[in-house]
Amino acid sequence: MNQKKKINLMNWCMSIFVLTVGLAGSCRADTFPTKPIRLLVPSPGATEVICRQLADKMQISLGQSVIVETKPGAGTTVASNYVASAAPDGYTLLCVISAFLTAPYYFTESRYQPLKDFAPVALVVKVAHVLLIRDDLPIKSIKELIQYAQANPNKLTFGSSGVGTSNYLGAALFQDMAKVRMTNVPYKGGAPALQDLVGGRIDLLFDVPQAGVAFIQSGRLRALGITTDTRLTAFPDWPTIEEAGVPGYASFPWAGVIAPAKTSDAVVKRLNQSVNDALRAPDLIERFTGMGLNIAGGTPESFRAFMESESKKWNPIIETLQKQGL
Repeated sequence: MNQKKKINLMNWCMSIFVLTVGLAGSCRADTFPTKPIRLLVPSPGATEVICRQLADKMQISLGQSVIVETKPGAGTTVASNYVASAAPDGYTLLCVISAFLTAPYYFTESRYQPLKDFAPVALVVKVAHVLLIRDDLPIKSIKELIQYAQANPNKLTFGSSGVGTSNYLGAALFQDMAKVRMTNVPYKGGAPALQDLVGGRIDLLFDVPQAGVAFIQSGRLRALGITTDTRLTAFPDWPTIEEAGVPGYASFPWAGVIAPAKTSDAVVKRLNQSVNDALRAPDLIERFTGMGLNIAGGTPESFRAFMESESKKWNPIIETLQKQGL
């Protein structure tokens, strides 16, 4: 066989190989998923509630169970590290929260790069926090809180889900902009922090609105303001922290779904479809809006752009806070 025929034969074999691999990949994408999917949650409390309700709807669209597993620890990095090292096959996902972007600044346990080691699937919700305070404290407004904290540096304690998490950063940004100092008490999630706030063991907590409603109504807690730049439809009487005394203040956490990097585009697209289908369910819309959540959805590309924007926003703020010891 001459050299030209050998080259033509090799090219023909390569073409068949590429076509075969392409068809095989297409078949795998078309049949995904063929077994249950694990959705890891990095902290208990409101995040877990959101993710479990989302998973219940996703499995209807996917035709497979979506099993939620809570894996807390090290400011959400335990779950993030686990998913970053998982097989990129779409069967291990992370119900990611905003602390995912900022935790690497604070935790040496973090072994992931937020924008490189994951494939964004979809943004799920944007979450307002409300600043809750014990009702037995002599503080009834944001302005009174600032006055009290300025007169009593580090006397007030605030709960958080750990250094670098969204409610920690919301409190840290508040301290920086209001020129006050308070003492952080870290917890493994919002639920135990809320329990200690109600029990009188801490003074303040930035938490999702729905978590504290029953205690506000019973008179055990007071809502001083919300962290978004506009009021919530579900709780129109609560002022924003900005309008209540801290001009320019805005800090909102969010939740989304991500997969390990190198997950195929076809699988990511299928998962994205299931998330968006879930977010269009009327009963889920009713539950989420009742919790004070703003439903997002959208494409993987728009979620990546959002995370890049949030990273650019918070990175310089965190560096400033760290220099100030916050």
